[in-house]
Amino acid sequence: MFELNGRKALVAGASGAIRGAIARVLHAQGAAALSEAGATERLPGNRRPRP
Repeated sequence: MFELNGRKALVAGASGAIRGAIARVLHAQGAAALSEAGATERLPGNRRPRP
């Protein structure tokens, strides 16, 4: 595909399925991916109830 070694990526709205997948692909290609999510209850592994 492509290499992103040493690159940085910010993915906003990563609680959505498409943006979450984009963040995972960027990371798999070597980027340091930072994901932001407004709807944290939809993130995988997040079991805490929203206040």
